[in-house]
Amino acid sequence: MTSDQRIRTSRRIAAGLLAAAVALPVFPAAADPPDWAPAHGWRRHHEERERVIVVEPPPPVVYAPAPVYVAPPPPPVVYAPAPVYAAPPPPPVVAAAPPPPACSSPANELVGALAGAAGGGLVGSQFGKGSGKAATTGVGVVAGAIVGDQVGRSLGC
Repeated sequence: MTSDQRIRTSRRIAAGLLAAAVALPVFPAAADPPDWAPAHGWRRHHEERERVIVVEPPPPVVYAPAPVYVAPPPPPVVYAPAPVYAAPPPPPVVAAAPPPPACSSPANELVGALAGAAGGGLVGSQFGKGSGKAATTGVGVVAGAIVGDQVGRSLGC
């Protein structure tokens, strides 16, 4: 910006401020305090003497009494006598029947399982080649032991 432009700009700003100051409305200054403000000067000494203050008593307050409810007394409750129950007589004692005799003994089952395992192993070893032969022998031993155990149980009776 040149100095000419600066001068023009400052003159425009000054003219705008002057126009705004002239255009603003003029308000009168309030010299008296408002009615609600306390008076400490002339008004306090002069106006209060002329004023008459009328104090009215507060209106009486009447409270309504609480409502009273009157209900008839409940009818008397009469209970009938309770029935008396007697316990039934205990059942007669009957001697328990003896357990049935065991048809097989553990020895029969063990002997049957061992014999079945030996027979199953012998039959299982006849099948398969190489490592398959060992697998068929193992399956034959387990299957033979199960079958031999069942046979041993049934031989006792």
